Amino acid sequence: MAGFAPENEYDVLEPSWLRAFQLDEPATLAAIPEYPVDALSSGARALVRDASRAGLAAALVGGACLAAMATAIGSGSEVEVLSNERPLLWVPLIAPAGAGKSPALALAFGPLRMRDAQLGDDDGRLLLADLMLEALARELDGVGDAAALDLDELATFLRGLGEYKRGGGGDRGRFLQLWSGARWSPAP
Repeated sequence: MAGFAPENEYDVLEPSWLRAFQLDEPATLAAIPEYPVDALSSGARALVRDASRAGLAAALVGGACLAAMATAIGSGSEVEVLSNERPLLWVPLIAPAGAGKSPALALAFGPLRMRDAQLGDDDGRLLLADLMLEALARELDGVGDAAALDLDELATFLRGLGEYKRGGGGDRGRFLQLWSGARWSPAP
């Protein structure tokens, strides 16, 4: 902080400007709302309810189900809201270690994983692994822009952006462009 001068010897450890942000009571987070299971299709609803009875969080299984269904539907569909838009979901499952993210993904992506396992290497897989950006663009082009990154750890993927490029490259910016649903083409 430019021009900061401690008011006393204790300000080095606890600056006076920081005390202005301290609360009298500890902050508490609001309760997580109940996941809207009834908004899901009947098959997804049944899967989420069965998984919940087995101890998995409905939000993790429901989120994974939405991602799996969007992948299966593909990019050939459009939704008309104010204009025609491609339905695009970004579904990171975020929870503490041991909360059940991996089992939720295994349940929801199981049918797609079995489908992909029966295909040859060049037969349009729907589930993609952790790929460099250029390889991901080629894979998406090969499956008509409809696929899912089937990753167990989001942090590993994020740390890998630009990993093999001098100066980090433009991977982060390119993924931010994808957020809007812009189509990709592989580099010539």
